[in-house]
Amino acid sequence: MSYQEQRICVWFENEQAPLTQITHATLLAEVMQKELCFYHISPNNTNHPSIEKEMEKQKALILDKDPIQRVTIDVSCGEYDKMLIEKIEALDLLLFIFDKQRDHKKLQSLGESAIPYLFTDEQVDIHTIFKDIIFPIGYMKRAKDSALWASYIARYNQTNVTILRANDSDEKDKKLIDAHLYSIENLFDKFKFPYEIEPFPHASWSLTSATYKRAQKSDHGLIIMALSLDNDFITKLIPGYYKKHIKKSKNRALLLINSKRDLYTMCGG
Repeated sequence: MSYQEQRICVWFENEQAPLTQITHATLLAEVMQKELCFYHISPNNTNHPSIEKEMEKQKALILDKDPIQRVTIDVSCGEYDKMLIEKIEALDLLLFIFDKQRDHKKLQSLGESAIPYLFTDEQVDIHTIFKDIIFPIGYMKRAKDSALWASYIARYNQTNVTILRANDSDEKDKKLIDAHLYSIENLFDKFKFPYEIEPFPHASWSLTSATYKRAQKSDHGLIIMALSLDNDFITKLIPGYYKKHIKKSKNRALLLINSKRDLYTMCGG
């Protein structure tokens, strides 16, 4: 898989083009030097020429005015969740972009996905979405996944990154946080983008809610949240779990990562 082949993927739910997500995807593709992909799955085994026609229209507009070298279009028939893994490999997908308001049902498949899901809407500020990032770091290993994705975006864009650091009382947990932070700082220093570590006065268990609240009080345009997702456990015990994350992010973009999967990594950097 070559550097330019990896793609930022925009989900088309129907023939109404997700213009906000296309704008954000185009910007991110420029930042990360990746290609774009427009994607749709029809669940009833019927073709939707109106969707393909709109995809072709949006593709032409992008290639005409933006420095994107290629836009791939893929319209398939079948069940979304079952086709997800196959399509990630076949299309060299790196990240999905969805609409917060109408595509939140797709969150269920994040438990099976090896790539993150980015949720945005028209309330997200285009000027800060990829210029100011925040993510939490507690004793859990998944903090490293958030850091990796923050570095993917920041290394090409000189993005400001804020790390919200938990303050656990348990000595073992403190050592884990220090170890994670040491590794993350080494990674960030390698790419020389600006970042800051902001102490959080409470333990890791309350860090997720604190991160959402902190983002609302600042200029952070993107929240990165790594979760350890098990669909059977989550859906049975915590109804609406996935949707709650979108709701808490309010008018900020939200990148959700499933740390229980072996993630696809970015080529070329």
